[in-house]
Amino acid sequence: SSINNKVIGIIESIVVFRNKKCTIIKLIIAAFFVYLSSLLLRFIIYKSLGLNIDLLHFFSIVVFVSFLTQIPISFAGIGIREGSYIYLFSQV
Repeated sequence: SSINNKVIGIIESIVVFRNKKCTIIKLIIAAFFVYLSSLLLRFIIYKSLGLNIDLLHFFSIVVFVSFLTQIPISFAGIGIREGSYIYLFSQV
């Protein structure tokens, strides 16, 4: 029953926003800038901790780990995220 309600909600959302492409594009752009600011904040924190890491390496690691945590092999990516960060940042 709850799965049916979620599917119905998704379908209703698609119907509502189907003709509002400008709104969807604005939301995607806003989401991109929110994610980018989150990455920059993390980078500033790492630099303030005295870690010497290149910006490109940092971004690629954080984005890769973000994708990795989406794999449904653990509860909310807990453990995967931490282990991946430790392993990948120790390689850099």
